[in-house]
Amino acid sequence: MPQRSELEHKLGYEQKLAARYRFFVSIVMISPLRRDLSVRQLLKDTLRGCDELYVLDEGIALLMPHTSLEDALTAVDRYKHQCEERVDLRFSIASYPGDAASGDLLARAEDRLTAARRGRFGEIVCRG
Repeated sequence: MPQRSELEHKLGYEQKLAARYRFFVSIVMISPLRRDLSVRQLLKDTLRGCDELYVLDEGIALLMPHTSLEDALTAVDRYKHQCEERVDLRFSIASYPGDAASGDLLARAEDRLTAARRGRFGEIVCRG
């Protein structure tokens, strides 16, 4: 899958930069419960210019360079506000350096997205 390999490559690059220059990097995974929904279209006015959106089988992945966990949570709140409680999106977040000890950030975000899907409307999982 080209999108996944591109994301893995770019995420690895961003993590190396973050480690070297003591930056943050976060990945936000989004799962719409309706398959016919275009998350890209829905969130187009709320995404920052530096955020990169990837479409994966597991859901939508947003690579957010220079973004801490707290800043990623702020972004997710912005996305939820954009949906105005009309659309049920589930979210997960994995961040560097906070999740560095747990291994692969993308795998961590995907595991958390699975937990978010089992949660309530608008669930956000960023720990565990």
